[in-house]
Amino acid sequence: MTDLVSMDGDVLTKEKIASFRVAKVFKHDKPFTCLDFDTSGTLSLATCEDELRMYDCLSGTHKKTSYSKKYGCAIAKFTHRPNNVLYSSTKEDDAIRYLSFHDNKFIKYFNGHVSKVTAIEMCPQDDQFLSASRDGEVRLWDLKSNNCHGILKTNSQNPRIAFDPTGLIFAVTTNSSAIRLYDLKSLSSGPFATFKVPTELGGSTTMSSEWTNIKFSNCGKWILLGNKQGSSCAVESYEGKLLWNFADRSCGNYSGPLDMDTVITPDGKYVLGGCDDGAVQFWESPPVEDISSNKQRSIFPSVKLKAVRDPSPLIKFNPRFMMFASASESNLVSNFLILVPNPNRFTFPTFSLEHLWCF
Repeated sequence: MTDLVSMDGDVLTKEKIASFRVAKVFKHDKPFTCLDFDTSGTLSLATCEDELRMYDCLSGTHKKTSYSKKYGCAIAKFTHRPNNVLYSSTKEDDAIRYLSFHDNKFIKYFNGHVSKVTAIEMCPQDDQFLSASRDGEVRLWDLKSNNCHGILKTNSQNPRIAFDPTGLIFAVTTNSSAIRLYDLKSLSSGPFATFKVPTELGGSTTMSSEWTNIKFSNCGKWILLGNKQGSSCAVESYEGKLLWNFADRSCGNYSGPLDMDTVITPDGKYVLGGCDDGAVQFWESPPVEDISSNKQRSIFPSVKLKAVRDPSPLIKFNPRFMMFASASESNLVSNFLILVPNPNRFTFPTFSLEHLWCF
């Protein structure tokens, strides 16, 4: 069993990020559509058309594949139960299916959406989850029941959703004009806060195109937004004040079917995202105490890692270990990459080269 570098008690620095290198590449003949890690950080999940592929992060191996030939699959997320996942269907219907990877059996079906499901988000504290679809609907569910617990009708063709770290509040985007915040316990009362994001990001690119990404920071004090052109910014969580623009990202030339994602590291110190040239850029977010200042500033990449030649629209940082995954598509071959720090440059727990995800 490999001892990976835990995020608990260890600090993620620019020097450690710069030492990250590709530790393993898994090639597949179908394009990947979603990546996820479970809460323990020991398992990774990747979907591709009609397959759900699970990987063991400790042994660096492909663990199991569950096939969904009849229903297809696009978005998939781990639940809080080991080996249990939710995934959206692309054939037959638009239901969300609750699958036990252990015995490859369906536990429940969540029916209600009549358009393609574009997002699934688990509540960080319990078994509730949100889903969004192309017809503008956002639905609230609970794993304990097949019935929908709440429906929001938005004026967006592709609403984006995110839970805050407490699991008590969630955000919904509507087109590229506004963010609405809802209290999970009083959904019928409507949003308790609505704010618009300024068009201009400190004189840089605009956020006027369709939003593709919304995430709360782990401290809950700011929200990360991203759009189709690759622009990303941070806004204050409950007033909507523009805080920072994550500048100098080149992914406007990407024309693939997926959105170029950006994510926040578990310690909240860095934002990372892929680029046109296959690189992954890291931006260092200012300390939380700077949020109270009136300064609005552009933040430029502090680290740029060149992993592959092709864009990596999918990216995910491990919640427990110093590891992140990305997925790129090159011709008919899709690459699923795992990157970890170089143990030769820092004193880390011992890595076994036989168990590392290496070339």
